[in-house]
Amino acid sequence: MIEQNEQNETNQDSYKPKIENKSEDSENNEDKTPKEEPKTIPKKNSSSSSINCKKKKKRLISCTLSLDDNANDNAVPLFDYLVNCWRALCEISDNIEEIFDPILKYIMDEMNKQNLNKNYLPPLNAVSKLLTNKLIAAIVPTLNYWNPESVTAKEIEDKTFLGVFYSKVSAFPDSDSGISQAYFSNRNSFSYSTAYENNINGFEIGSRNPDDVKASQNSLCSLVENVQSTLFSMTMSIIRAGLSSREAVLKFFGDTITKNQSREKIQIDRKEVSTDGLMYSLTRVCHKLCEPFLDPGYKKIGLIDLDYFSYTKRIDITEHTRILFDLNQSKEYSEKWNKEHPETPKPNFVTEMFYLTMAVYHYGFLSTVRFYQRMVSQIEEIRKQVKKMNAEKNSGVWANLGIRRVVNEQLLIRYQTQLDVMIDHKLAMDAILLNKTILVDVFKFYNLVMTWIIKLILNKSGMVASTTNINWAQLSRGDISGNIDLRKLPDEAPDAFKALPEWIIDDICEFLVFVCRNKATIFEVVSRDELMTFIMVLMNNSNYIKNPYLKAKFAEILSCFTVPLYRDALGHTSGHLNLIFEMHPLAKDLLVEDMMKFYIDIEQTGMHSQFYDKFNIRYILVRNTEFFVHFANLLMNDTTYLLDEALAKLSEIHVIQKEMTDAQNWNSKTDQYRSERENLLRMDERQAISYMSLGNETVHMLNYMTNIYIHLSNRQEFINAVARDGHPLLYTLMDDPVILPTSHQTVDRSTIKSHLLSDSHDPFNRQPLTIDMVTPNVELKAKIDAYKKERQQKKNKLANSK
Repeated sequence: MIEQNEQNETNQDSYKPKIENKSEDSENNEDKTPKEEPKTIPKKNSSSSSINCKKKKKRLISCTLSLDDNANDNAVPLFDYLVNCWRALCEISDNIEEIFDPILKYIMDEMNKQNLNKNYLPPLNAVSKLLTNKLIAAIVPTLNYWNPESVTAKEIEDKTFLGVFYSKVSAFPDSDSGISQAYFSNRNSFSYSTAYENNINGFEIGSRNPDDVKASQNSLCSLVENVQSTLFSMTMSIIRAGLSSREAVLKFFGDTITKNQSREKIQIDRKEVSTDGLMYSLTRVCHKLCEPFLDPGYKKIGLIDLDYFSYTKRIDITEHTRILFDLNQSKEYSEKWNKEHPETPKPNFVTEMFYLTMAVYHYGFLSTVRFYQRMVSQIEEIRKQVKKMNAEKNSGVWANLGIRRVVNEQLLIRYQTQLDVMIDHKLAMDAILLNKTILVDVFKFYNLVMTWIIKLILNKSGMVASTTNINWAQLSRGDISGNIDLRKLPDEAPDAFKALPEWIIDDICEFLVFVCRNKATIFEVVSRDELMTFIMVLMNNSNYIKNPYLKAKFAEILSCFTVPLYRDALGHTSGHLNLIFEMHPLAKDLLVEDMMKFYIDIEQTGMHSQFYDKFNIRYILVRNTEFFVHFANLLMNDTTYLLDEALAKLSEIHVIQKEMTDAQNWNSKTDQYRSERENLLRMDERQAISYMSLGNETVHMLNYMTNIYIHLSNRQEFINAVARDGHPLLYTLMDDPVILPTSHQTVDRSTIKSHLLSDSHDPFNRQPLTIDMVTPNVELKAKIDAYKKERQQKKNKLANSK
């Protein structure tokens, strides 16, 4: 029941709803046929639905309100009703909250029932239009269902105002698994076989039509992005309503991030966190709020407070791994900073949104990417099992299995159904995660983050004053012609950099690796100069990054630039990205040496898996003479090991396959035995492929090195250098005796240098050792020289006597 001023009703010329006047006469003339109970807006209480119209006569009106634009003739569409009433209501009411609290709650509850397949537009458009009124937008954050403190991460999307709208229109399967099946269902879930292997970019999609799939993906992405635009407009309306409203929105962002911190874990209990749909909407809204300072010139980068993490309570990084500091050092740094700044700064909106967006990309978008990658791996495992079972079934192997054949057939149907559903989910997620526009937006944001990190290093190290007017766009693209030389950073990183959460750099790498593996064509349409500058600066200062796996990701990203993007049926390639190596100022100067040093450093990662990790990381050849011998030695060691292991695994595979071909003997074995042998076979196959792939890469590098030697073989200076390159090993007279620092043993310098090529430890006590740690044994050197001189004199005397 809504009371409306009589004057307002007559003045609304543009809106003439059908309203039933509940007078006594009209009731007597009504058709007595029972009708459906009209839907009315819920009332907060009897007083909350009344409007104080000064000096105006009130009239009680009852009307049927509907969220459906195609409702019956007796219904008034709620959207139209609200659009035409809110102006007058705001002007004549003494208490807007009492009027709009139940209205907004009603719309929120209706939105809670929606998804992409339902009628989501009426409630979404209704609230969007309402919020364009500044008075209404200002009261929204004051409502008790705006952002209740007690809600959990999972409840955010049902019990908070923005959470409901952010989460309900989603393409992600954890929000609504029915969406992916509605758009991409195979319609014949048991038809999957090797006869239907349509694919999109190499991914098999069963009997689905690739063109239909792409059209559905475009449609789905377009729908979702249109909704994101509306959500952004809604959020902006609230932010612009006033300072308190803006703070309420920022608090909602921060609370949602904090409550979803467990999303950064590898294994997530998805029942305890917000859905990918909600986090994606939050990510897109935050990104759009950052667009005013994402200009390619980085003219507003100076507005970002470099010390925000030291004082903010909005984002909790207390227990997070830092780039170089441990937790105690991080705590000491924070306490020191706050002691030096007793008055907590008030960050501007640019600062708040920059850091919040970094965090929401970390807990939102990239968490979804990790889930997506695990899902793709699971799909391939199930697909492999389905193909294997289909092959066995078609070969007749199951014919004589009796009851086990029935079990196998049921299991095959279950696998096929599961595979089809997971492919549906993957295709739906592809529509969002692999969309060009979205990936370009993410890339632009991380270009800003990389430039901001370089600015932080320069400002906090004292190389550049924070007030200095710098062309950050020019500097971030590797320009070394000015007064700032990025090749000459301080040996020790500033504390502010050491204290940053490691996930900031890891997120940059993780996103770029994802692009390299799934949508490398994005690199054609974005600026890669900032990325190259960022990698060169950090790789050139290897002590700035202690995590070897971050450096490994840098190497993988750069290796992507060496591979052509396109290849036609005839093998012709195009889309080469390697020109950046020739054009970028820092790359031309630092790339080869940086990659070579990295190849050597990765020998010891400090992890229990370091022996195997190094084979997955070493790819790039380098030039520096001093490091080159070390590099070549490790390369040859790797080649020997990888090829030896690959051949051993191939031998094991042959033994198991031979055993399985003897059907009678194989079927006589227990189920457990067969299962264990099949699992071992799959593991051996994976390892053999891995060893052979890595071995091939290493052999290619050896071949490249050999070609270099061949081309230099006619140069006399090269021949002389090879002749001088002697490395005596053991039981020879020392030329340059040195003392090892911890074991205090004396060996020849050339001997210990040869040892350190493969092992960075003292051979006598296994303590860490580098060649610069040894000291000359001057006394022994003098004795050796005297001995040699004496021997030479005797030799000369003997020759003269003859």
